Amino acid sequence: MTQVFCPMPWITQSTRNNGDLRICCQANVGYDQGLIRKHKSTQDNYFLVEWSRGYIPNPEIFINASLQKNNRFIHDYYKGIDIDIDNIFPYFKGHSALLKNLSVNKTILMRAVFKETDSIITGMLFRNKSDATQYIKDSNLNEISELLSKQNFKVNVNVVQLTATDADNWVKDKQARHTQNIDIVQENKINLDYLDFWQLRDTGEVYNAKDANLNEARNSSMLKQARLDMLEGIWPNACKRCEDEESAGIRSRMQYENERWSLDGTFNFEKAIQVTASDGSINTEEIPTVFYDLRFGNLCNLKCRMCGPTDSSQWYEDQVKMHGTEYQDTTGIVKLHKNHKGKYEPVVDVYGWYEDTNLWSQLEDNMPNIRHLYLVGGEPLMIEQHYTFLQKCVDREEASHIVLEYNTNITNIPERAWNIWKHFERIEIGASVDGVGKVVEYIRHPVKWKIIERNMWALDNAEGNFKLWLAPTIGILNSKHLPDMIIWVLEQNFKLINAQSWKPPITPHPLHHPKWLNIKILPPDVKKAITQYYNSCKPTIKDRIYAQVDKGPAKKEELYNKTVALLDNYATFMNKDDWSELMPKFWELNSKLDSIREEKFRDMIPDLYELIKHTKPK
Repeated sequence: MTQVFCPMPWITQSTRNNGDLRICCQANVGYDQGLIRKHKSTQDNYFLVEWSRGYIPNPEIFINASLQKNNRFIHDYYKGIDIDIDNIFPYFKGHSALLKNLSVNKTILMRAVFKETDSIITGMLFRNKSDATQYIKDSNLNEISELLSKQNFKVNVNVVQLTATDADNWVKDKQARHTQNIDIVQENKINLDYLDFWQLRDTGEVYNAKDANLNEARNSSMLKQARLDMLEGIWPNACKRCEDEESAGIRSRMQYENERWSLDGTFNFEKAIQVTASDGSINTEEIPTVFYDLRFGNLCNLKCRMCGPTDSSQWYEDQVKMHGTEYQDTTGIVKLHKNHKGKYEPVVDVYGWYEDTNLWSQLEDNMPNIRHLYLVGGEPLMIEQHYTFLQKCVDREEASHIVLEYNTNITNIPERAWNIWKHFERIEIGASVDGVGKVVEYIRHPVKWKIIERNMWALDNAEGNFKLWLAPTIGILNSKHLPDMIIWVLEQNFKLINAQSWKPPITPHPLHHPKWLNIKILPPDVKKAITQYYNSCKPTIKDRIYAQVDKGPAKKEELYNKTVALLDNYATFMNKDDWSELMPKFWELNSKLDSIREEKFRDMIPDLYELIKHTKPK
C-alpha cells in the first residue's frame, strides 16, 4: 500500500450541503474543494486580459508599495502616494466582489499579479473571448483605468488570444514566480493574490445529487486522476487536508477510512490496482458504492461560530448583520431576502436538494450494496426525508447490513429515531461537542450545556448496538481547553463513550475554515503558553486513566500514550505555520458576533481571553 492510498475515490460518494458531489468531505481545503465536475472538450485557444498600471512620476514607489503591502486594496497599495482614493476605491470594492463570483464559478482559469519593468500587471486567463470581454465590462476596468490615468498612472487594458501551448507556458511562468516569490504581489501569506484553476480548464459544471447520474459522476476526470495519483503514491490536489494533518501526526480521514474498508477486506490497495483502468476509470457495476456521505442542506437549530449560512439556516440573520445579503458558495453568490414571515432566506434555494427524488431513487436501487451511511447537516436529525429512506431500508429487510453514522449536535433526538435505529447493524454517533460548560455554549450558540450533558447520558445508556464518541472541532476558541475536555470525559462514568480503550477519550478534528478561527493564527507566545498548558495537564490525565478499574496496566499505558500523542500532535499542528497576521480579523469578526448575540468573549471563556487579550488591536 502507498502512503496516500484511500478507498474513498473507489467506493464512496460524498455531497456538500448544497448537493454538489465531491471526492470527500475533507476536500474543502484544496483550491476546488474536491468538487466533481463534468468534462469539457479541450480548447485550441484561450484569452488573456492584461491590465498594467505604472505610476509615472515615481514608478518605484508604486511598485514597492504594491509588492510589500499585505492587502491588495488600493488604500494600502498607494499609501503615501498623492491620489484621490475616495473616487477610485468604490470601483475596486465592486471589482473584488466580482472576482469572488468569478472564482466560485471557475470562470477565471488563472489570475496573477506581478511586476514587469516599471508596471504592475494583473493577468486574467479565460476560456473564451466573451468571458474576457464580459469581465472587463462587469468589473468597470475601463472606468478604473480612466480614473488612474487622470492621476498620473500609465494604464493599459489588452485582450490577447493565446494558443493552448502559449497559455500553458504563461501559467507555468506565473506558478514558478509564486513558488519562488519573484516579483509577485501577494494578498497575504495565506491567500496568494492569484486564482489558479488551470487544472480545471477541461471541466465544466459540478455534478449535483439533485439531478446527477451518480454512477456517471464516479468516473469524472477528477476522480480518475485521483485514483491514478494514489496508485502512484502521489497526493491528489483534493487531499491536501489529510496531507497537512498527517504531517503533524494527526489521524487523518484517509487513515480512518483505510482502517474501516481496507482492514476488513472490503476494499484495499491490491484490489484498487486490479479494478482500475489505465485512464483511472472503474466499472461501477462491479465496484458499487458502499459508502454514502450525505450532507442534508443547512437546516439547523444552532449557529456555531465556525459555521456560516452554508452550514446553518440559523446563520442568515447574523450573516446579513455582519456581511450583508450576499455570500459565496460553490454555486456562486447566494442572495438573501426576507420571506413573508420577515425571516431571511435564499432567493434561490440551493440547500433543499434532498427534497428531490433523484438521489433517493438511486439509493433505493443500490440499497442491497450499501454498507455505511454517513449523515450530516446542518443537523441531520431534523431531516424528514432521511427517516423515510431509513424506514424503506427496514421494510425491505436491508437495514441489518447498514451502519448509520451521524455527525450531530445531539440537542434533540426524536423518538422516531430511537424506533428506527434499533433495526440497523450499528448506530455510530460522533457528537459535535466542542467543550464543557460555557465553552461549548459560546461556540455553539444558543445551545445549553445541561441539554448536551443530558443527551450524552441518554445515548450512553441506550439499548442496542451503539458506538459513541465526542467529536470536537478544535479552533482558537477551544484551543486551550482540549485537555480540559479530555479530563472531563475521563472523570465521567460513561459506558459507551469511554468503552473504546484503543483510542483517546475524544476524537477531535482541527478547524481549517474559516481561517480566522484556525489555531495557526495564534501568535508564537500564545502557542507556547498553550503548549505548556497541554504538558501541565498530562499528569492529571495519567492519574485519571490509571484510576480506571476496568483496564489492565498495559491498556492503561496504551491509552495514556495515545492521549498524550493527541495533545502533542495538535501542538505540532498549531505551531507548524505562523498565520498570526489574521489575529486582527479574529478580533473584528468575533467581536461583531458578540455584539449581535449579546455575548462577551471575556465572560464566557475568561482564561483564553486573558491569554490573548494583548493581541487585540488598539
